[in-house]
Amino acid sequence: MKTIILYFIKFLGGFWLSRKLIRNKTLILAYHSFEVFDESEFRPNLFIKYSTLTQRLKYLKTHCNVVSLSEIEQSNKPINSVVITVDDGWASTLSHASSVFSKFNFPYTIYLTTENVLDNQPVFHILLDYILQASVGKTLTIILKGKECIKTVVSINNIENLKKEIALVKTKRLDTELLTVIARSLDVDIGGIIDKKSFSLMSVDEVKNIAQLGADIQLHTHSHHTYLFDENAFEKDLQANQQHIEDITGIKPLHHCYPSGSYNADSIQWLKRLGIKTATTCNPGFCDEQSNKLALPRFLDGENIPQIVFEAEVSGVLEVFRKLKSLIISGKLRTVNS
Repeated sequence: MKTIILYFIKFLGGFWLSRKLIRNKTLILAYHSFEVFDESEFRPNLFIKYSTLTQRLKYLKTHCNVVSLSEIEQSNKPINSVVITVDDGWASTLSHASSVFSKFNFPYTIYLTTENVLDNQPVFHILLDYILQASVGKTLTIILKGKECIKTVVSINNIENLKKEIALVKTKRLDTELLTVIARSLDVDIGGIIDKKSFSLMSVDEVKNIAQLGADIQLHTHSHHTYLFDENAFEKDLQANQQHIEDITGIKPLHHCYPSGSYNADSIQWLKRLGIKTATTCNPGFCDEQSNKLALPRFLDGENIPQIVFEAEVSGVLEVFRKLKSLIISGKLRTVNS
């Protein structure tokens, strides 16, 4: 029903009108990883197909002005400006997406989490989830050091508990080895997945490569944790992230992305003290000169977003709907309180 309404609004010229109304605002787009095999069927909110990404960028080329993250602080940005950001630093950003961004001559920022870059192993919990979801009905047996520690039939209902059990027996050094043991037990071939790094972040050399190709590398914490109630841990993790990125690229990053969009008033103050210029969230919306630079909204795009919804977001139609909804809710609250 939503898509039908949006097509009707587009047909009536609503997208064009909305772009005029929000022309002086900036939209920040967020991506994560790019499909190598069939990952978008597993987590469409995390992965996006090459063809879908190309379609998105074609639309931006026609209707918007893509600018760099650093330009967001400037007052003389072109109208209908859009910033492209990519979270985490997945290997497919280099192998599959960088060429598309270059083809359209679009600047983009990678918010890099450095722990997995330095470990150069698959992102354990994501690949584990992929293996388990592909193995419903099969029997999982894990034997470590000659001792059987887990034996159960995988089902939709016990996957979350299984992941918790497996987390207790894993060690960071042997992540890939344990994933291989689990996949072999469930008769899932992950050889190609490991080789193509579809569930891995870039290596140090790959980060250097993509930075040389023009990608802007910025902060996303070292461990992908946000220590909202521990200033020392927050600062230590972010500074480690900053130092590793500077060691890799030669440039000190001063822009941050909150992992999973988690932040609070304290973390904003901590970033101010650390000299961070901007920080992005996972809250949808547009930003302008009045926006809090350390709590900037972003739209999370992925294979789960229909093209018409993407166009409605970029055109500002959904932003108008959000504003109207907010006004209605605040009006109702005033009525209740009066």
